[in-house]
Amino acid sequence: PGTGYTQSITAIGDCDDTDANVYEETTWYLDADGDGYAISSMESCISPGSGYTQSITAIGDCDDSDSSVIEETTWYLDADGDGYAFSSMESCTSPGSGYSSLQIPISDCDDNDAEINPETVWYLDANNDGILDDANPIISCTQPGPDYKTVLLETQSAPKVKLYPNPFTNLFAIDLGEEKEGIEIIIVDASQKLVFSESYGKRRSVEFNLSRFPTGIYFVHVISKGKSMATRKVIRR
Repeated sequence: PGTGYTQSITAIGDCDDTDANVYEETTWYLDADGDGYAISSMESCISPGSGYTQSITAIGDCDDSDSSVIEETTWYLDADGDGYAFSSMESCTSPGSGYSSLQIPISDCDDNDAEINPETVWYLDANNDGILDDANPIISCTQPGPDYKTVLLETQSAPKVKLYPNPFTNLFAIDLGEEKEGIEIIIVDASQKLVFSESYGKRRSVEFNLSRFPTGIYFVHVISKGKSMATRKVIRR
C-alpha cells in the first residue's frame, strides 16, 4: 500500500507511529505537590497534564495539594479532654470533634467524664459522711467499691473552692470563695509523691506558676488552719 507497510507480522498497538522510540503507552503518576508520592496513575501516550510524571513514585499520597502531608495521620478520640483516649483511627484529616493528632494513651474507661480515667484517685468513705478518708487511696479507672469516692468530692466545709484554668499550661489559680486564714497548699502527683508545699497566711486566692512541672495529672490539697478544705485534680499540658 505504500511506505511504512510490511508483510512481517508485528504487534498492532503502536502509540506513536512517527517515533520509533515511542511504541507503548506510558504510565504517568500524578504528583501535583511534588513530594515524591503520587495520588494516582494512568496509562497514556503523552502526558495527561500538569502534575504528572513518568518517574515511578509510591501511590498513596494523602493530600496531593500539600507536600507536607503524605501519609494518613493517627487521630486519638479524647472527647472529655482528660489526656486519655478511648480509641484511635487513621485519616488524612481530623475525623471530627474530640479527635487530636497528639499521641496519648488509649486507656480511658469513660470518655464522657474528664474526671474518670486510669489515674483517678479513689478514697474510702466507709461511714458515708461525705468526708474523704485519704488513708487508703486507690488509683483506678473504675470505682473500687461502693464506699469509694473520688477526690473531686468536696469536704463539707468548702463548697466554694474553685481552681482555674483546668487543664492548664503554666499558670493556674485557686479561688477560695472568701478570705481564709492559715492557708496551706499541698500538691502531689498521680503517684501521691509530694511535689509542692507552701503556706500563705491569710488569702482569698492563690496564683501559681508550675511551668517546671512535667505534663500530667496532679492533686491540689487546700488546707486552712490545719483543716482540709478541698482537694482538686488538675491536668498540666
